[in-house]
Amino acid sequence: MMPATAVVYGGNPRLGPESGASWSVGVQFEPQMLRGMRATVDFWHVHLTHAIESGDPQTIARECSDTGSMDACRLIHRNADGSILQIDGRSANLSRELSEGVDVGWSVERALNPGNSIFVRASGTYLKSVRFKEFDAGTDFSVAGTYNGASWPRWRGQLVLDWLHGGWRASYTAQYTHSLQECG
Repeated sequence: MMPATAVVYGGNPRLGPESGASWSVGVQFEPQMLRGMRATVDFWHVHLTHAIESGDPQTIARECSDTGSMDACRLIHRNADGSILQIDGRSANLSRELSEGVDVGWSVERALNPGNSIFVRASGTYLKSVRFKEFDAGTDFSVAGTYNGASWPRWRGQLVLDWLHGGWRASYTAQYTHSLQECG
């Protein structure tokens, strides 16, 4: 039987701020001949560095041994004989994230007669990619389209129908989430 390895958890006085950069570009279309209609498309890109994450002891040990990542190896404290004394699992600036995708939207509002109107809105997101890298020299992995404790669907959308009549409102909402591959 192997001896248990001590893992340190708690606050980290060396924890620094996350940093990153993002950009987005979009267009909105409101045709004059179709009053009350609006369509939008937005492209976005987010790059986060020095992301705060609590180190999983197994991931730290695997990344140190498999990739030689100094960021992972410095979290392993060893005895004089080289055996592991403890692993530092406190929150630290360990990872990077890159996400990009497209948001789309469409809406229309129509007055049917005085005091009676209908509103339809559809919106969706296509997640092109989400990539994580837990350590500088560590493994880079993609999570778009997967579930691993968090959901990263490629497609998701929502449809809303509202009917207003005087002071009354009836509403219907439907949501769509694309299938996910479960990952361990």
